[in-house]
Amino acid sequence: MKSVVKHVPLNAALLLLSGGIFYVDLTIPLGVAAGVPYVTVILVSLISQRQSTILIWATACTLLTLFGYYLSPIGSETWKVVTNRILAIYAIWAVAIVSIVVKERARTLSKLEQNLKLSESRATLGLVAEYTKDAIVITDKQGLITWVNQGFISLSGYQLDEVLGSKPSSLLQGKKRIFQR
Repeated sequence: MKSVVKHVPLNAALLLLSGGIFYVDLTIPLGVAAGVPYVTVILVSLISQRQSTILIWATACTLLTLFGYYLSPIGSETWKVVTNRILAIYAIWAVAIVSIVVKERARTLSKLEQNLKLSESRATLGLVAEYTKDAIVITDKQGLITWVNQGFISLSGYQLDEVLGSKPSSLLQGKKRIFQR
C-alpha cells in the first residue's frame, strides 16, 4: 500500500502532462509532430524506481499517439501523417527501453560499489585482526577454531595447526589450559 501511495503524485503529474500533450495533439492538424512530446512523459516517469511505471506510461503514450491520429483534424498527406506517428511511437519506445537499460546498469553499478566498499572494509578488518597484539580466535558455527591471529600464537604458544578444530574452552579450562593464574 505504501508503494502505491508514494507513486500517486508522480502518476498524477504524468497524467496531467500526457493529458496536456493529448489536448494539444487534438487541436492541431495532422502532419505536425504532436506525438513526439510524449517522450517528455517517459523521461519524467524515470523518477519512479519501478520499471513497470516506465512501461505503463510508454504504452499509454503510444495509445494516446494512435488516438490522436484518429481524432485530430485532417492535415497533411496520409503517408506523412502515418510516418509522423510511427516516428513518434518509435521515439517513445526508444527512450523507454534505453532509460530502463541505463537505470538497470546504474543500479548494478551501485550494488558493485557497495560490495567493493564492504570488501575493502573486511580486508582492513582482516589486517587489523591479523596484526593486532591482542589474541583473536575465530570459530565456526559449532564453536571449533578455524583461525587464530599472531597475537594468540604469541600469547598462548600454540600454532594455528595445533588448535585448529578444537574448542577455545578446552584451551582455557582443564589440564591443558594456556592461561595460568
